[in-house]
Amino acid sequence: MKLVIDTNIIFSALYNPHSKAGGIILFAIEGKIELYAPESVKSELTKILEKKLDYEKEEIEETVISLPITWIEKGIYEEYKEEFDLKDENDRSVAACCLILNCALLTGDKDFDNVKKIKVVKLGKVK
Repeated sequence: MKLVIDTNIIFSALYNPHSKAGGIILFAIEGKIELYAPESVKSELTKILEKKLDYEKEEIEETVISLPITWIEKGIYEEYKEEFDLKDENDRSVAACCLILNCALLTGDKDFDNVKKIKVVKLGKVK
């Protein structure tokens, strides 16, 4: 199974590795699922780790590098962002990645509840 993963799921996994979100990262490590995310998610995650968890720069870099996520470069999804009427630019980037990779989005963000062009999967539905 291929999934685009949103920042909120990654942060939850790092905050509590024993959570359902942590289980998703473990599934990816074990090769049971493939995780993808746009570069914008990496940038957002970096800021959140610094602000909310007081990670130092080196700790952030090590954490991000260790994640079993394939990061998708901006140039690959940029032109598809306009396909989505979402307020947040990061959300449009995430949705655009789903569209070009033809895979579902794993998120807890309610802003995606009414998005029609992509499939949205909630955390409890991944097996």
